[in-house]
Amino acid sequence: METDGESSTPEVGTALSVGRTDAGAYFTACECNDTLQMLSLRALEHKVMSFSEKEVRLFWTVNSLRSYDECNRAPRGLRMYKEPSQFLEDDNFLDEWKQAHLEHSLRLMRIVLKRNEVEYNLVAQELCRARLELRSRHSEEQFTAFMKKLEKKLLTTQAETKDRKRDKFLRDKMDFETGRIHDWGNRKQQSRRRSRPRNKNNDQWTTDSDSSRSDDPASGNASTRPAGVPKKRGTNRRRTRRGRGRGSKPQAEEPEKEASLLAITDMVRRESRDAGLLWIRRKFERTS
Repeated sequence: METDGESSTPEVGTALSVGRTDAGAYFTACECNDTLQMLSLRALEHKVMSFSEKEVRLFWTVNSLRSYDECNRAPRGLRMYKEPSQFLEDDNFLDEWKQAHLEHSLRLMRIVLKRNEVEYNLVAQELCRARLELRSRHSEEQFTAFMKKLEKKLLTTQAETKDRKRDKFLRDKMDFETGRIHDWGNRKQQSRRRSRPRNKNNDQWTTDSDSSRSDDPASGNASTRPAGVPKKRGTNRRRTRRGRGRGSKPQAEEPEKEASLLAITDMVRRESRDAGLLWIRRKFERTS
């Protein structure tokens, strides 16, 4: 029904624009930076516990790195070292080389310390906001009970973190006191020079004792090669058959094995040929 030339049914665009304000406010809440208000109570409690444990770990990490910095030491995980390829007999050069690596390791440690300090401040701020939000949702009794439970868990986390950081600090202190800064544990500083020369002809490692033993006439292993002729590859290796050992059959039975294998092969071929002829005969009978 129309009145004055206008339709009585409202336009679709007009109907959508009526509730735009409320709908816009609903989705604008999702863009809010304060996402703690959107969490459930259980998720908020988990967030507070997670932030609290992270704060404790970062606290002891920052303080342990500060202690390292005061003593001019670096933990094992931040000690950088690259062995030189020359001047290995020069002690002064090696001392300067190691000192340069130690200074570089200390610089890396200070960078990590600075970043951990920033991270600690951020976590502390988030933890404070999360606690305030949780306190506003909980009653006084519920919040007190939750904080007692959290405190008990944090004591355990703090004790484990303190012991671990202390053990590592004492371990690294021993490394610096004993002079094993870059070769701690099973790592050994060794030059890249090989103690045994490489035999290019035989592509094996040989020692002076091996060469003297092979060329010494008194040892009974004198070489019969003419002078200037290179040694053949693999001539000094023991020629053994793979798999030869206890329980193996003598070589006399190998011809018998070969004969039996040939007999089995001939039998299989004959059976296959007979089967093929039978199939051709049946097919010919069907077509005829």
